[in-house]
Amino acid sequence: MSIQQLQEKLDRHLAYLEQDKNNSHLLLSTGLLKAQILHHQQKITDAIMLLEQLFLEHQSSAEITGLLSLLHFDNQDAVKAESFSKKALALNSSNYEAQLVQILLKALQNNATLDEINNLIEIKPLDSRLWFVLGTTQMRHMNFPAAEQAFLQTTTLFPNFYDSWICAGWCHLLQNNLDKAILSYQQAINIEPETADGFAGLSLVHALQNNIIEAKKKLQISESLDSECFLAAVSRIIIANQSNPEEAAKQFNKTFPSVAPEINRILNLAMLTTCTDQKTMH
Repeated sequence: MSIQQLQEKLDRHLAYLEQDKNNSHLLLSTGLLKAQILHHQQKITDAIMLLEQLFLEHQSSAEITGLLSLLHFDNQDAVKAESFSKKALALNSSNYEAQLVQILLKALQNNATLDEINNLIEIKPLDSRLWFVLGTTQMRHMNFPAAEQAFLQTTTLFPNFYDSWICAGWCHLLQNNLDKAILSYQQAINIEPETADGFAGLSLVHALQNNIIEAKKKLQISESLDSECFLAAVSRIIIANQSNPEEAAKQFNKTFPSVAPEINRILNLAMLTTCTDQKTMH
């Protein structure tokens, strides 16, 4: 539900509440709607404070408890997120937010299964979080065509999610679709021009195309933004191999023993920074 739809629904409930000020159901629903609007506005702390007050009065509400679990996840508090998700599922095993949090937590530990992700996608096919988690899971399974499709679906639902474009670029690279990779990295740059990965991705593509001058230009920009960017490290190896294979071999040995952990770190960081989109996340 979009923020506009939530606000319209809240306005209706507030009008009803004016006529019945002690209606407990309306008091609960207006509180939930206010918290959902704050969530869409990325005012996570404010939403948590509002819901925690409601929780004191309505501990048996799976809706409150489930939304609290998701808010705590977005606030990067995995312990509280898990605790509230379990409470919500004990109250209502079909609570969507709690089920989503369980999958997000499992995905961070590389334990989410494709079946449980797809089952939840069937319930809310427009939730870009789930498509992104599906993409990261398929990527870890080395199913790059399926991961690519999931990331592209994420970008359709949430066009301004930087990390999804970067991950799509990875998938294109690993399938040797360099022209598509360029488009993904350029789109990422358009969204966040002060972030290194998009420029590093372009540098790597140009290096693979033996366009070393352009590769070095993009690498310089990336390094000025983040000297530790992993994509930039890979690009440096490819560039060095053109003129100094011995130095390239040293950089390769330094960089690539950590490839799998580094990709997992990038995917996990992206998931933790996946916040609510005002139209598609809920």
